[in-house]
Amino acid sequence: MTATLRRKIAGKIAKQQGDAFEEAFEWKCRAASIAITRIPDGCEQGRGKLYRVKSPFDWFLSFQCWAFALDTKSTAELAFPHWKIDRDQVDNLLSHQKQGTMAGYVIYMRTLNAVVFVAASDLDRRLKSGKGSIKREDPDVTYLGNSQTFNPLLLFK
Repeated sequence: MTATLRRKIAGKIAKQQGDAFEEAFEWKCRAASIAITRIPDGCEQGRGKLYRVKSPFDWFLSFQCWAFALDTKSTAELAFPHWKIDRDQVDNLLSHQKQGTMAGYVIYMRTLNAVVFVAASDLDRRLKSGKGSIKREDPDVTYLGNSQTFNPLLLFK
């Protein structure tokens, strides 16, 4: 098997695992009576073709007068590398956080079987600091539970 084929297979498996986590995340939110809306990707027309336009973030949640804008991420690594943080997403999330809406990333660390939350302001600080990674035990990381038992209500605490 060639290296290119191995990378394609690994990428497809990672996407399937990420999609499964997003489904579980949505189901857990609905089970906890959290209103949740998926922000779909859009498209833009140019030169007679349609081009995919990535959404500013994945989800908008609300619960008991609180609102939350967030993006879900998944990694097979023991930590989430800073280079995987999307500057445009963080800027979008940060603009909402500055207006009083809670915002950030929910990250599923598959190898650790851990689901964590990192606020947009902390993602911004990490991007500005340069190299590094988000670890479950970092002081600015909120542990929500493992993939089977995580509690999305902890986002609103």
